[in-house]
Amino acid sequence: MALSEVLDILTANPLLLGAIMAVIYNIAGYIASMLKIKALEGYQVTKLGETLVIFETLFLLLSQLAGLDVKYTAVFAIGAAIVISLKNKIGASAPA
Repeated sequence: MALSEVLDILTANPLLLGAIMAVIYNIAGYIASMLKIKALEGYQVTKLGETLVIFETLFLLLSQLAGLDVKYTAVFAIGAAIVISLKNKIGASAPA
């Protein structure tokens, strides 16, 4: 199967693309975190669940219901995930 065929399948199935992107985004974040702290911590499956909910919701709303092109939906989903991640980190480090 050629790369173009795989890309055609993914763009034809936005929810599948959203799920794959969520897994990649989550695992990349986990690896970056482990490299940053230079230690091995347990993988939190709940974080993957949160990321899946974000990506799948955005892909469903934007590409299926709003009719936005899949590439723009992907960019928006990644941007939203980054903003949410930064918000959570800032909120966790802020003094109470």
